[in-house]
Order: sequence, then structure tokens, then C-alpha cells
Amino acid sequence: MGYAAASWHARRHEGVGVLMWTWIFPTALISFVIGCWQAAKAVHHRVLGPQARARRRLARGTATIADRAIVTLTGTVRAPAGALTAPLSGRECVAYHATASLYDLLHHARVPVATLEEHRMTGFELEHDGTVVLVHGDRAELDQLPAPLIPRDLELERAFVVRHGHPAERARHGGFEEATIAAGDRVRVQGLAMIEADPMGERGYRDGVGQVRIVGHPAHPITIGRA
Repeated sequence: MGYAAASWHARRHEGVGVLMWTWIFPTALISFVIGCWQAAKAVHHRVLGPQARARRRLARGTATIADRAIVTLTGTVRAPAGALTAPLSGRECVAYHATASLYDLLHHARVPVATLEEHRMTGFELEHDGTVVLVHGDRAELDQLPAPLIPRDLELERAFVVRHGHPAERARHGGFEEATIAAGDRVRVQGLAMIEADPMGERGYRDGVGQVRIVGHPAHPITIGRA
């Protein structure tokens, strides 16, 4: 009886061990397979995912741009977080050039008094050949000449005149013109190129590829024209 009992217990432990092994081995195998799949997915994303595509597009689109070189890039304006409001039209924009010619009436004739001019720009992104180039500055020269606005907004014209130190009444007989660059416009931007490292920024560029920034220079201000 003692030998039979011992043999039964041995077989029982052996059976339990086999059952545990048949449960543990598949679980470990599944975990291993899942781990390999996740690693492969991460490699695939790194090589073929959106960030990788952005790096390749950046390398193709801006690889020929040298640091601190004067460049002209063509692309589409992307709306910035804080757009400007053009002073005479009230349009949302990234750059504007507004002018006003003021007159006084003397014996029913207009006598020139002053010419007002205002340039402003805010930084924006330029989509260029599938890449994003930053355009940074607070003033740009626009190739597009200011043009009269139809219809006129007399309240905005009065505010413009007063802001430049003249009485609001002079807006009545003044001539006002404006040019704007807004989100969605296809433009050419000329300026000084700066190549900046962006090792793991929000745009995801890596592998030594830099972020291109276009800035103004005293001898080469930023110039924007319609493309």
C-alpha cells in the first residue's frame, strides 16, 4: 500500500507539472509573438510611418538649401495660431501693406496733407514641396501693390487715420489702398535661410535633418509675392 500510494502521488505531481507546462508554454509563446509583432510594428512605423515620410519629403524638398543663403521658395500659406487683421478691410491675414493719402479741402480743391503707410507680418508656415518651412518676422515687403477697397469701410479708415496721429475727419476725403497675404494663398517667399536642428520636435524630423526657417536680414528683407 505504501508503494502504491507513493506511486500515485508521483504520477499526480507529474500530471500537474505537465498541465502547468502545457498552459505556461503557449502563454509564453503568445507573449513572445506579441512582443515581436509590436517591435516589428514600431520598426515599420519608424521606417514607413508619417514621421519617416516627413523626413524623406524634407530631405527631398530642402536638401539643396544652404544655411544662411538667400533663397526663394514657392508654397502655400498655412494659417498661424495668431493671424493679423488687416486695418482697412478687416480681413484675417499673415501680412499686409496699407496706405492712405490724406487731403484737406481748400476752396473746393483737395490739398495733399500726408501719406500714411503701414506694413505688418506675423510668422507663418509655408507648405513647400511636401515639407513645412517656417517664415519668421514682423515685417515683409509685398510684391503685390496695394489696391483700392470696394466697398470701403469708413469706420476702419477713420481708426487707421487716428492711429497715425491725424483727425478722423480727414478719412472722408482720403484715398485708401491695401494688399494682404492670407492662409491658402500660393506665394513666393524670399529671405535668409536658417537651418535649425529639430531632433525630436513636434514635426518629428530626425537623422540630422534640420528645420528650415526663413528670416529677414537688413540687406535682404523678407519679400512675399503671389505665385
